[in-house]
Amino acid sequence: MIYNKHKEYRLKFYQNLVTRKKPIDNYLNKLGKKERAKIAKYLEVFRTNDNLLTFSLAKHIRGKIWELRIDFLNKRYRLLYCILDRQLIILHVFLKKTAKTPNSEILMAQKRYNEVLKYKQIYE
Repeated sequence: MIYNKHKEYRLKFYQNLVTRKKPIDNYLNKLGKKERAKIAKYLEVFRTNDNLLTFSLAKHIRGKIWELRIDFLNKRYRLLYCILDRQLIILHVFLKKTAKTPNSEILMAQKRYNEVLKYKQIYE
């Protein structure tokens, strides 16, 4: 299990520094209502319950990047995230179609994580 003493985290989505757009919002807004509701429910439970999840829902990917697994019918959504200063920051979201998390998806999350670290003030 993943455990942290703090009871709640603030939820933030990655924001592009140039355009100020939030690609996570864009992605989620294109999903169906039920899919969005399930993802929102998982994020809220994760955010408010001491960051306590079983490894069936969360998996360490690389460095400070973790993966939240959300299955909906036959679709496997993956949210790559980091935790920074009691903030749960969703870096990337995608529909998983292969057994192994594609390296391109991990690299996208890593790039965004580096931006988050460089420009922490945006996420405060």
